[in-house]
Amino acid sequence: MTLNPSKSEATSVSSQGEKISLINTALPRSNEKTVRKPPSEDEDLDRAQAKEDLLQRARLIMGEHRYVHFSLQDGRAVHLSRVDAGIIVHAVNPGVFPNEVRYTNIEERTFIESSHSNIETREISQDVLERTDVILNDLEIFLFERAQRPLLVQVSPQGYHENDISKLKLGLPDTGGQDKYINDSGNALTELGYTVLNVNRAGPMHPNNQDVREGMHYSHTGMDLLFVADELLPEDERYGQFIPKEQMYPEEKWIEGAPPSDKIFFGMARKLFQHLMSEPQCREFTLIGHYADGGIVAWHTARLVETAINLTPSLSELGYKVPQVWYNAHSLGVLKQRALETAGERYEPEELRFEVRHRFEQFLYDNVDGVISTSDTMTRSMEGDFQREIDYFLPPGVDTNQFHPRAKGVSRADARYEDAWKILVETSGHSKEVLNDAILVMEISRTAETKGKIDVIRAFAASLTEEDMLSDGKFLIINIADPERRGIQKAERRLAESLHKEIEDLGINRWVITRNDFAPTMVAKLHQMADIFITGAVSEPWGMSLQQAAASRQAVISTTRVPAATSVLRGDSPTQVVGMDGVRLFDVGEGAIFIEPNNVSSGAEAIRYLSENREAASALAARAVELVVPKYTWPTMVSQFVMDAFNHDIDGTGKVVWPKAKAFLEGLTEPRWA
Repeated sequence: MTLNPSKSEATSVSSQGEKISLINTALPRSNEKTVRKPPSEDEDLDRAQAKEDLLQRARLIMGEHRYVHFSLQDGRAVHLSRVDAGIIVHAVNPGVFPNEVRYTNIEERTFIESSHSNIETREISQDVLERTDVILNDLEIFLFERAQRPLLVQVSPQGYHENDISKLKLGLPDTGGQDKYINDSGNALTELGYTVLNVNRAGPMHPNNQDVREGMHYSHTGMDLLFVADELLPEDERYGQFIPKEQMYPEEKWIEGAPPSDKIFFGMARKLFQHLMSEPQCREFTLIGHYADGGIVAWHTARLVETAINLTPSLSELGYKVPQVWYNAHSLGVLKQRALETAGERYEPEELRFEVRHRFEQFLYDNVDGVISTSDTMTRSMEGDFQREIDYFLPPGVDTNQFHPRAKGVSRADARYEDAWKILVETSGHSKEVLNDAILVMEISRTAETKGKIDVIRAFAASLTEEDMLSDGKFLIINIADPERRGIQKAERRLAESLHKEIEDLGINRWVITRNDFAPTMVAKLHQMADIFITGAVSEPWGMSLQQAAASRQAVISTTRVPAATSVLRGDSPTQVVGMDGVRLFDVGEGAIFIEPNNVSSGAEAIRYLSENREAASALAARAVELVVPKYTWPTMVSQFVMDAFNHDIDGTGKVVWPKAKAFLEGLTEPRWA
């Protein structure tokens, strides 16, 4: 195993000799022409050696990657890109690309006026070498400080992850509550003093900005993002394409009861293994696999590390250890299948592949070091369907910095919500004044059959009174996937089209505000602005969006299939049954109203009840906050988790206690602190 590039690998060959830019910077240059004395032979040798030394340092910082990005504390972004001539070092000053510092086609952004194949060559002057030396030294300092913290690696192949929560787009393919769970828990872990590496599958373009996602992205926040490629070949129709998680499970045979070494899961594991064994960092870490695909990639990775240590005992002396693997399923195929069949929802067996999924889930429960449950429903299924007791209960928490009640005395018409109002006005065609005077009902979730969006639309339509329609007194805010989105799967397109058609057929277009997706920051504002949150879910692992609504002091209507509602918002008191003419319509708990899934009339009556009884709605919402905060907030839950699950101590300052690590590889020493 080669952990460092060799001397020959670190030397770039160029027909341009001294005129080619082996290492370049995008720092400003003076336009003034200066007359310089021709360098002496010794100066040429010194400069050549300096360039070679810088190139070697840059290669060590980059490891195996073609592209590495750093977001530094002082607001700078630094990009390192490997090209044929060597490595480009591109330092972006604060504010230059405030919203675009993560792009991976950085060669084009470094040389904005020229294509990659036509990059101007120039002689590197001594001052450019010195500036590049300073930049690389800053990166070494960054890595050295980062490497002293304990490392947790979260693996989640599907979805479109971001290490900046404000950029995470919910409602995209397989990008929903699980992805937000990973980001929010990661943020809480970094607050405790951990470095968190979130691992996502490289390749498919982001459906919103067409950004090709690749390479390693370091953040000064302590939560990093790594895109690892699978090993699919270009002739495979799935190559570089989004693959639904259910379709990722390989068809290859299992050998001796072990999952196959396939081109997706095992291919990703091999790339992750190479990164973890070659990056300057802690050599002791824990892997957390999210969902079955992430769990299998994490398990393969741990086995590769174990094999490497067994074959090369000297790695143990360097501090490498076989990592523990924890598995967080988030949802289980057996539960989803039962929920769909019980609710009479149609699904394509060849698309969801429940039997294959169950085998992978069972393997993980039998072979990982620890399992996490995120709901009481999952705990019961693990014990009954998989014969495995859970090791820790860690449901989704709430980030109260983001999701909290509107400040007392602040109306939803306040200027702080102006960007949200702008979107609602532009989307609906109604004025801010009309919308502000109306009852706002919202439902935001992935476009999936299990979310019950069509029942929400039908319930809202049935709740509209004649007065509502005459005065524009009630609106529904709901996200529906774009049926024309590039790469959308058949089932999602079919559902999206049916939802738009349902709105049209019901004649309620005027009172329904639809968007393809909402950014998390916008969702947080909508929770503070809207009056009612409703979910029609027929199956839900926990119910993060509902919990966020509750923490934002929003009146909640939930089906009885959402654990966050049934376990938390129901409260300890008996529910109050509300009926009409002997027919049970809905139950009122301490912090939410409960309806049965697929019961449109109950949903409609619940919306009417909360719309017409504002004091009751306000009391319900206020109690919901008390039931959720602070018990179900991320800082509270994550602190207890690391102490109980990993036996890590938390000191009096709220930071994890961790011994200083010898983290640097041979050839990449401690930075020069001068």
